[in-house]
Amino acid sequence: MKMNGTILPLFITLSLLSFFVFNTSASCDYSTKCTCDGGRPQGQYCGIDFVDPNCKWDFVYECNPQGKSCSYGFRQSCWDCGCLKCPC
Repeated sequence: MKMNGTILPLFITLSLLSFFVFNTSASCDYSTKCTCDGGRPQGQYCGIDFVDPNCKWDFVYECNPQGKSCSYGFRQSCWDCGCLKCPC
């Protein structure tokens, strides 16, 4: 099937847009077994910050003050330096 000059660029643009929208938005997995140390402010932390052995040290977790968490998964900076951004 041959596409004319106006449809092809539109097709490529929409394909790239859908790739970036659907593949770069991180979702938080609430089925994680990691529990954050209660009392911390709401926020994101590398797993190395917690004593729970269920927390993977190179994963990012969103924690609430009650100790509940969800996982965003692996983050290179947690692996490299143990912080959300390197240098710490």
